[in-house]
Amino acid sequence: MLEVMSASEYNRWKAYERMNGPLSARRDDVLMGLLMSLIANVNRDPKKKAYPVEEFIPRWDITEKEERADRVERRENGRRFSSTGY
Repeated sequence: MLEVMSASEYNRWKAYERMNGPLSARRDDVLMGLLMSLIANVNRDPKKKAYPVEEFIPRWDITEKEERADRVERRENGRRFSSTGY
């Protein structure tokens, strides 16, 4: 990509991305996570703690050990979510 784009243009795109968010699939992950957390929070027991958006955004850059810990945490959160009746 840098071979067909000047450094000046590349810097302008980086600045645009900083102002408007990622220009990659990561943006889609964040937007979908936001939507999923909205749905989960609308349907949760009002007496329970709200689900943070981060729980619904996939993590693609984690180690195997972190992935196992993340699965356990998501499983626990899933039980918490399924106990609301939805």
